[in-house]
Amino acid sequence: MPAESPRPDRIDLESKIAFLEHTVDALNEVVVSQAATLDRMSARLALLEQRLSQDRGEGIGDGAASGDLEAHRPPHY
Repeated sequence: MPAESPRPDRIDLESKIAFLEHTVDALNEVVVSQAATLDRMSARLALLEQRLSQDRGEGIGDGAASGDLEAHRPPHY
């Protein structure tokens, strides 16, 4: 008994599935990369918030840390 040749509609479906699997893998790589970037940015933001909080606690700055925005106004105003 001869082997049946694949039907064109089955070949089309298998081709589409392969394309979709490739697309899902590519999108997964993007999501993983963005998650890592977001984690790094979150850690940097937390560090900056901590430094800002420490600076405000120590009174570092030229008045802006205490809420005096007039003292921090640029000279061209």
